Amino acid sequence: MQYLMERPTPTLCRFRVTIDEERRGAARSAVMDMTPESDLEKNDIRAATMEWLVDDCIPEVLQQAGILPLSPVRLLPGKENSRQDKYSFSFEVEALPELDLPEDLSTLAVEVEEPLPDPREFRHAVLQAQRSRAVLHPVEEKRLPQDGDVLRLNISAEADGKDLPDMRHDDFTMKLHPVTGAPSEVEALARSLHAGEKMQTDVPCPGNYPDPSLRGRNITMQVELVSINTEVLPPFDEGLAEQLGFSSLEKLKNSIFAHIMGEKIKNIQSRAQKRLIESLLENREFSIPPAIMSLNRQDCEQELATVFQRQGKSEEEIRRLMADMEKELNVQAEERARMQVLLLAVAEHEKLVVSREEADRQILRLAEKTSKNYDKLHDAVYKSRLIDELHLRLLATKALQLLYRKVGKIVVDSNSHPIPVPETGKQRPESTAPGGTSFSVPSIKE
Repeated sequence: MQYLMERPTPTLCRFRVTIDEERRGAARSAVMDMTPESDLEKNDIRAATMEWLVDDCIPEVLQQAGILPLSPVRLLPGKENSRQDKYSFSFEVEALPELDLPEDLSTLAVEVEEPLPDPREFRHAVLQAQRSRAVLHPVEEKRLPQDGDVLRLNISAEADGKDLPDMRHDDFTMKLHPVTGAPSEVEALARSLHAGEKMQTDVPCPGNYPDPSLRGRNITMQVELVSINTEVLPPFDEGLAEQLGFSSLEKLKNSIFAHIMGEKIKNIQSRAQKRLIESLLENREFSIPPAIMSLNRQDCEQELATVFQRQGKSEEEIRRLMADMEKELNVQAEERARMQVLLLAVAEHEKLVVSREEADRQILRLAEKTSKNYDKLHDAVYKSRLIDELHLRLLATKALQLLYRKVGKIVVDSNSHPIPVPETGKQRPESTAPGGTSFSVPSIKE
């Protein structure tokens, strides 16, 4: 088998494949083994052989050419040739643009914040553990809320006479702390009420509210103070540890600390990955394959539609709002698409693949998350183009993990200054940064 490849555009690959006699004969034999010759006309045999060869050769051609297909393969009409002495066909497929990536990804570097333990975070987590077993005593006297009280509130909002479900919070719990600046609108209203009272006020709608027609406009917010309570916290001792399922207070402390540091390191890594991708995309222009742009546009539309549906918007309202946000959706989709193209280019560069097992595990997670039958979801995914989209998403995820693993890390302090390794004065690599068991659990001031 031989092939010729050309790129009519930066994101389109076109192939002309010529198949040798030996391979053609093997394909014809396979067709004849499946269907007796008596049941096929001569022309039918040639057509079936050609179909077999096309299905068999295309994956091999793409693999040999090092092309990651981003769209369904399109056979070019009128290009097939199944004469007895020569078999050939042409096809095209969307592909990644050619990006100039470093041959050795380890030559790249990214700044990573030092994961220092913060005693304030530990104290806050301890307080949350105590509050999970706290006892609330309703305040019987008729008085306004005070610092230290725990309030139970019902919060709602409306605009143009319509309820805003995203802003509704029933039986919301608020702990009052000393106010250093202006309190939030909700807290300001709650502090002015007695238990059982409610009050409305006009407040500006947040600038990041999903419905663009409401951003910055005044909406009506209502706060009902259901009850005022005093909170009695249990001591942070062996008894609390036992109530929370730990064999000792020390194990509870270690669990809290491990969770805090795990979340901190996860957030630090996420921020570093974002900086790394942004640095690679900076001043780098390339064409986005239409299939990738379409995929990300669909994602953005679906996420926004879900938000509007939660708000109780009708289908007609959702279509109108989406049309009003056309420009914003395009910008968001393009940003995501550029990141995905870059990561897929890394995957192609590093010859990453997604195994059947990895795809099946992701489908299982999706089935559990959406409470759907795994077998039915599995069949639906594999019988549609969804499996191709799933492969692309998983490839991008694997590429990000590999990229972050390979690049150099420069540990920096809170002012973004590199932290030197003790005694050497060199910048500390991530592997020597504090982490895991090298930390000691902060003490608690009773």
